[in-house]
Amino acid sequence: QGINVSYNDILTKFVGVLLKQFPKFNSTYGDDGIHLIEGINIGIATAVGEDLVVPVVKNVDKKNLIEVASESARLITAARDRKLSLEDLSGGTFTITNLGMFGVRSFKAIINPPQVAILAVGVIEPRAVVLPGQIVAQQMMSLNLSIDHRVVNGAQGGEFLARLKDLLELSSLDILMNRPVSL
Repeated sequence: QGINVSYNDILTKFVGVLLKQFPKFNSTYGDDGIHLIEGINIGIATAVGEDLVVPVVKNVDKKNLIEVASESARLITAARDRKLSLEDLSGGTFTITNLGMFGVRSFKAIINPPQVAILAVGVIEPRAVVLPGQIVAQQMMSLNLSIDHRVVNGAQGGEFLARLKDLLELSSLDILMNRPVSL
């Protein structure tokens, strides 16, 4: 449809699906406690010169992959042109940051308060994988999840990452295009 879809767009959509199943990860934490947020608004950490901005793709759960990719591209272009509006930067409930384009395999990201989680994405590269009776090269990546333990615990974080892994391995076009499926 004339839209370039990146791996970040696929991750953004799948994280949006998961945040419906893990609502505490889509919350904020402040002096007055935990606030579950209804809208799923994912921030995409974007380098702009020496600065870092986090424009927000709003209502990811209601968008299909093409809509997520289109909005993400618009936001990244606006960020690089330094034309983001306050609305483009506000309302984030979860952040994804990716250093894969720099060849970084794995890193720990710092949570963007008042959010309670951030997903760090490493490079996609061929790695040796052991299968029954053989070693093969497969495209692999590392995902690291930083969480605020005042809201979610490590076991919940592990479950979130395991479910994300399952979604990535399933790579269902139905899920990406918002078609009904049973998860």
